[in-house]
Amino acid sequence: RWETALSMGGKRQGDARFPVATNQYQGWKGVAGGTVDILTNVEDMQPERFWERFVAPRRPVLIKAHLNDEDWKASSLWTDEYLINSAGDAQLLVEERGENQSFGQGRKTRQSFAQVVRQASSGDESHYLTTQEVGIRDNGLPELYTSPVAGLVNDVPLRPKLLGNLIPHQLNIWMGASRDGSSTGLHMDHHDNLYVLLRGRKRFRLYSPAHALQMHTHGVVAGVHPNGRVVFKSQPATRADGAEEDRVRVWKIQREAEAEVARAEAAVARGDLGAAQQLGDAETRLEEALEEALLYEASMEDLDDYDDSDMDDDDANKSIQRSENRHSTDSEHVDNSHYNPDNFSRVDLTLSETAISKRFPDFPGKEAAMICDISEGEMLYLPAGWFHEVTSFSSKSSRGHMAFNYWMHPPDVLDPKKGFASPYRCSYWSCMWEDGGYESIQKKLPSSQGAAIPNSAITLTTPQQLKMVQGIQRNVNDGRLHDIVHELTTGGTFF
Repeated sequence: RWETALSMGGKRQGDARFPVATNQYQGWKGVAGGTVDILTNVEDMQPERFWERFVAPRRPVLIKAHLNDEDWKASSLWTDEYLINSAGDAQLLVEERGENQSFGQGRKTRQSFAQVVRQASSGDESHYLTTQEVGIRDNGLPELYTSPVAGLVNDVPLRPKLLGNLIPHQLNIWMGASRDGSSTGLHMDHHDNLYVLLRGRKRFRLYSPAHALQMHTHGVVAGVHPNGRVVFKSQPATRADGAEEDRVRVWKIQREAEAEVARAEAAVARGDLGAAQQLGDAETRLEEALEEALLYEASMEDLDDYDDSDMDDDDANKSIQRSENRHSTDSEHVDNSHYNPDNFSRVDLTLSETAISKRFPDFPGKEAAMICDISEGEMLYLPAGWFHEVTSFSSKSSRGHMAFNYWMHPPDVLDPKKGFASPYRCSYWSCMWEDGGYESIQKKLPSSQGAAIPNSAITLTTPQQLKMVQGIQRNVNDGRLHDIVHELTTGGTFF
């Protein structure tokens, strides 16, 4: 069952579709040393047209406006006073750097959001707010956001109209200060990004996914999907939309088993001949499906403990927080400076062209990057897989720099016309969104802000399902799995 996830002694392997590292990217590549397209007015940009011109061809674009959704209020409301009053008490892990150090080296400190806001406005350049670990909701599905976004979520739409039918992965706030510019380092993210700049200015240095095998990432690239989604060898088999192959397979088996039980129950209610046997068989298959789901999630947790790699900025932060939870829960500081996420490049763009080419002769070069300068009041759409270094500068009024961003699951149907209505080949992400009821809970704060948990859920809603899992528990000898199942049968959810 677990050949993909557990072969080679339990280590993760890259996507089976990439037996040899291959780059299948088919999107827009840009021009070396060029610039991205510019949209002067988002009011004139219909979602269908935006999909056709930029999302489907995987083409970054600078937008000279903020969102025009009725729910978008951040541009006018988010003053220092408003931010502090709305979310100031939120406790966060904030990146910290010492003298002559850069951010992104794994050192975190605990601070309130109010402290972060005041530090940025005062010009303190030693701290930077990045993504925070999201929790798990009562139904077992992951939150879209956590603090400080939780206190401000009523000021933003969960799904911006501009991005059409793409499904959100996470919403984040970024905040800091730098008079002369502070860099994130060259890296790529696994999700489509709509980056809204609220304060200061940013310079993005961009390389298309076509260069992924020449970016010298810390992780070994297994391959690149046609939409630019990069897969590392440390990952299990991963589809172009970012979902893990085995996770989707287990999900499909469970959904079909649940549907079969429902059909059998209806047959029993009608008094159909043989319905009782049909129901018993269906319950057995559902029990097997739930057992497989339990074992899969447990195996993924084991692999996460073994190798916290292949990370977006948010994933790297989760790794730091997991390490903190295991080793230093009482500390005001977390030091994971030894950690290098797979998706970060080993190329230091602060070095000279000569020094870079000497160490990395096949790197495209600093001059080959596309440059995109973003000012307050503008946005950047950046498809998944585009490598970028972001240099942040404070605003002239010394209010620091601040951005809000949407990470969306990358589409794998890239037809310029047909893809807009159904951007994913599989209904997995759409079902996760619908089953989660995210649209109905925007007015509520997250239900949990605990330790990081895999972004998938098995929700047990009926006594029949709980009884089946209790039966599974009797047949599982692994002590940790026993504890998981105990929590599941008493709490109602397993994630």
